[in-house]
Amino acid sequence: MSDSLVVELRRRDFEILQKEMPGHHISYIPFGIFPLEMPDWNEIVAHKKIYRDTPIILSIMRLQQHQKRVLDLLMVIDQFRKIYSGSFIYLLVGDGPDRQRAQEFVRSAGLDDYVKFTGYMDDIRLICATARVFLIAGIEDLVGIAGLQAASLGVPIVSLQMDPEWKNTESIFFNSASHQVLAEELERLVRDDAYYKNASGYAASTVQSTFSVDQMVASYARVYTSIVTKEKTG
Repeated sequence: MSDSLVVELRRRDFEILQKEMPGHHISYIPFGIFPLEMPDWNEIVAHKKIYRDTPIILSIMRLQQHQKRVLDLLMVIDQFRKIYSGSFIYLLVGDGPDRQRAQEFVRSAGLDDYVKFTGYMDDIRLICATARVFLIAGIEDLVGIAGLQAASLGVPIVSLQMDPEWKNTESIFFNSASHQVLAEELERLVRDDAYYKNASGYAASTVQSTFSVDQMVASYARVYTSIVTKEKTG
């Protein structure tokens, strides 16, 4: 058969198809984004002073436990607070049905001095540019548009793995299902400047090479061109 099929798949599904259909050409095209523009350096300096130049851990998401695991991310922050002796700020950008539950957890865990709820923000360039690390809940290697945009500015990604069957040891971004493991990675990124610098460079270059809109469009163009050419010559 010469028919072609174009669908959206998770990477694990793509790997299953490759295994089960070895004689067929199967292409995987990652999602693409437009990278954020770096704000003016004076704006960055002024924004950091608002938080007294303390390290900023950032999450941008809908505050919903069922899909976004906001309470789990707060548990990660609680674990991080216990192993990191310095000051820090965790910015939760966004709103949603579980905001009140999240605020109650913050109070009960004694995290009021560390966690700041900002609500929705239209322009995320400045907060991404001043963040030390981006914390998110993701499936497989998917970290959402906001995560990729933050990474485009060199913000390292730390992701809570929501897929219980995900066992890939060569993940694109750091991920784990363990709150403790994620807290330890946050601690290393905040404490170790050399480690952070490598992770920051990796985040920016990965978005440029793998998740850019130009790459995505070019990949789709190649797929559709091959389909059309095959139909004309078949």
